[in-house]
Amino acid sequence: MSERGEFVGRVVLMTGGASGIGAAAARALAAGGATVVLLGRHEAPARVLLDALPARAPAGAFIACDVTDEAAVEAAVAAVADRFGAPDVAVLSAGLLVRGAAETTSRSTWDEVLDVNLTGVFLVAREVAKRMRAAGRGSIVMVSSEAGLKGIRGLAAYSVAKAGVVELARCMALDLADVGVRVNCVCPGTTRTPMVLEAVAKEPDPDAELARYANARPLRRLGTPEEIAAAIVYFASDAAAYATGAVLAVDGGFTA
Repeated sequence: MSERGEFVGRVVLMTGGASGIGAAAARALAAGGATVVLLGRHEAPARVLLDALPARAPAGAFIACDVTDEAAVEAAVAAVADRFGAPDVAVLSAGLLVRGAAETTSRSTWDEVLDVNLTGVFLVAREVAKRMRAAGRGSIVMVSSEAGLKGIRGLAAYSVAKAGVVELARCMALDLADVGVRVNCVCPGTTRTPMVLEAVAKEPDPDAELARYANARPLRRLGTPEEIAAAIVYFASDAAAYATGAVLAVDGGFTA
């Protein structure tokens, strides 16, 4: 967690920040003094999170935005810039987990998963990058997945989308390096988030499914949102000033 005040005076734009890994990252960044601005579709949980952020953090904001809607993204990022200035940090963690092998995945499901998990990341990153380029500074942290680093049975659309995020981060890191904007990617392993628990709850034996996930990795347990958030905070901070285009797996050894 960030407790030293290294984010005082900095504006952090976040997608997927109302729950799970994003919420843990929001709390950690706010603990370091950041102003946290949440973009998303669901205002109620975002407001709950904002109200619970550490008192030392300047007042943040929620801006309604569907990350798959290009015009909405352009308007939302413009609103952040108009109110707070160019974001210093962008954490892009909005995601949708849908299971299915390729041969059982409908076109509509494929489109939905890629729209949220890849196109949404691209749209927000593109608009943020424009402001950061003009400001000559910034750090973009994209949240992918262990599924973006290796094939996983029954996760075709999700894995393809998350692999796309990894390559997007690498490409944008190269495109923005000359103006001092860094782009890095965190690839969490299976983590105890509401999204994962909701998906597992649909299985015949949820507890057995969680145990299977845990036993699939050398550390024999699932990650916590706070453990993934620590990696996000690192890339957002000045401690990672020489890191760009990096892809960090935080997955209990699953991809080792």
